Order: sequence, then C-alpha cells, then structure tokens
Amino acid sequence: MRVGAAVVDITPEVGCELSGYVARVQPSVGVHSRLFLRALRIDDGTTRLLWLHGDLVGLDAELAAAIKARVGAVVNLPPEHIVVSATHTHAGPCTIKLINCGDYDEAYAERLCRWCVEAGRRAMEKPVDVEMRFAQVRCDLAVDRRQQASAHTDPVLGVLAFCRPDGGCVAVVANYAMHNVALGPENRHISGDVAGQAVARLQERLAGRPVVLFTNGACGNLNPPSRADFEQAERWGDQLAQTVAEALDRSERTSDQRLRVASDVVDVPLDAMDASAIEAVVDRLERGCCGQTGYVADRIREAGRIWRRRMLERIESGKLPTSARMPLTVVSLGGTVWPCLPAEVFSIMTAQLREACARPLQLVGFANGDIGYLPTRQAYKEGGYETESAFVFYDSFRPAEGAFEDVRDRIVRLIGSV
Repeated sequence: MRVGAAVVDITPEVGCELSGYVARVQPSVGVHSRLFLRALRIDDGTTRLLWLHGDLVGLDAELAAAIKARVGAVVNLPPEHIVVSATHTHAGPCTIKLINCGDYDEAYAERLCRWCVEAGRRAMEKPVDVEMRFAQVRCDLAVDRRQQASAHTDPVLGVLAFCRPDGGCVAVVANYAMHNVALGPENRHISGDVAGQAVARLQERLAGRPVVLFTNGACGNLNPPSRADFEQAERWGDQLAQTVAEALDRSERTSDQRLRVASDVVDVPLDAMDASAIEAVVDRLERGCCGQTGYVADRIREAGRIWRRRMLERIESGKLPTSARMPLTVVSLGGTVWPCLPAEVFSIMTAQLREACARPLQLVGFANGDIGYLPTRQAYKEGGYETESAFVFYDSFRPAEGAFEDVRDRIVRLIGSV
C-alpha cells in the first residue's frame, strides 16, 4: 500500500458570506480558524483513489462534478475514483446554492477547483509505503436534536491510519457523525467549527504531523450538545482529538491491505408539488413565524417567497424537479467499508448498514455533492424541520418517503461488490 497526502489553505477573504443559516447577519467579519483542503492518494498497486476533503458546508452537485472532472484530468483518474467531501461546517464560504443561507460564491468556487487540482497533484506526486491500521471507539458527544420517539445517535468514532514501517503516520481518516454547528448563527467568523478544532489539536499531538481528514457521518439528526462560544467549541474539538488519539493507540494492522472502489448513481424521487401544495408550504412557514417581526422572521418569509416563485416558474416552464441525482461511492480499505453519499442522512442508516454487511463501517456524508436531508419513513410521520421545511432552503422538494430505505438497500448491494 502506498499513499501520498497534501494540505492547501482554502480560507476565503473576510467579508465573504457564510453558509448554512438563514438566521445569520451577513457578511463575515473575521477569521476564528483557517480552513483547509486535505488530499489523500491511496494506491494498493491495482486500484488508486484520491480523496479530497474540505472545511466546507458541502458542495453543490455541479461544483463537485466539476472538481472531479478537472482533478481527474490532471492526475489521470476517472471521476469514480475521486471522492470530494466536506466537514459541513456552518462557518465557511457558500459552496451550496441555498436560499437566504448565504449567497453562492461563484468566484470562490472557481478558486476551490484550482485548489483541488493543486492538492490532488501534490498528493499524487510522492507516495510512500505504508500499512493500514483501524480502530472504532465510543464517543457520546453528539445528541439527537429531534427528540422524537425515533431518537438515535451513532456513538461509534472510526479511525483509519496509514503508517510507515517505523510507526509514524502519514495520514489519518477519522469519522464521526455530528453537525458542525456548535458556533451557531450568531457567529460571523470563518471557522472549521468543532471538526476544524479537532484536526488542529491532533496535529499538535501526533508525531510527524500527519494529514488528518476528519469526515462527517450520518448526522442529519445529530448536533453538538448545545450552542457554544469559541472556547467551548475548542473543548469539544479537544475531546474528539483525544478520542481519535486513543483510537490510534488501540488500532491494529488490518489483515487485508487492499483497496476496492465501487460506484453507482441513484435517481432519488422527490415529492413534487402542484401550485396549491407549494402555497401550503409557504403558509406553514408564515405560521411558523407566528407574526414575529425582525431580521430572522423576515429572512424566513423571504426565503419562502423566493422558493414559491421559483417553483411556480418551473411548473410554468415544465422544468419542475421530480428526482435528485445521488452518486454513491463505496470504498473498501483493509476490510473496512466507507460508503460515501451526498446527503444529510439520518444516523440510523449507519447502524443498519453495519448490521447488513457485518463489516467495520463508517458512513461519510456530504460527499460528491449534497441533495439535502434524507430522513427515515418514521421521521416523515413525526414531522419536523428536516421533513417539512429544510427543502425550501435547498431550493427543491424533499425526497419522497421511502427514499432513505431505497438508498440504504442500494448501498448494501454496492458493498457486496467490494
């Protein structure tokens, strides 16, 4: 097994709009922590993979596809063997086309493409011989924010390390399911949030300062314990870093040192609405504001009006979205399985996949795009933000009930091929 790794600073200029919150006053006013793109090249002599992971809220589907195409042309890899993922920090630039949650930054997106090419090229240049080590440990930091009968968390933190024969790590891939929203909408400083802090702490602790990709999991229903200031976010980042370090101490060499990659595309059906159903959604948003006035209520109402106008225009033009394209990638490394999908998926999917495939598994969300929330059937019955209004801000319709289960089953079949 040979790997190469690289890091590129992708911090935007102060004054950019930050993504992820309708309630935030724009633009950014400072930098709390710098943002980075990390690249990892993995090669077992038969199969090669390039993994690009950024301190970003996510990636617009077209942007993700453009990155994979441009990077692939430079490093001679097919797009199916490139994964581009995000931490889902809500204190980074706007790289998803959301409504009233920060304006998409076309100029930054173009710079990001160039940074991805640079990071990918550097990671591919000088691979070194390594062996893989893996561990899963318990971490109970994340909480289920919905507080419904179906409440669920994923307390499994997974760590895959690529180590030289002398024991030093070249790169580490960590995975834990939790929204990177500790700083909240009041924050106007650029930041990697908790995951960014975790990586900073790990690089201080780990010998050789390995490149650390701290990936997010199935966190659609999972948040940090509360909103936090910078100091608390740093403490939680330190907690995650300590947990990763403990996992590395317990990690064992995987008996299987092979890399396998499989991919598929699912057309996820959407709950397409007619004009009356669209009006009902906007009315529900209005009622949710309960006659309130002020910045946040005005932004929510405006978002509803923008969404209604766009959807009615799409009905008029015959271009109403009826499905969302979801590329799936399953990476098998050393007998461990890493399904990568472009959604804010509910955490129970990871548990169900582990049960179905009976192999150590860590799900990676916000990979190769982001179609929005992917809730379970039970969540549709319970209601809540993820099923009733989040799709408005994603400028689309919600996935049809049952899409979660269909995607899960497709992933199970894909895992069977690796």
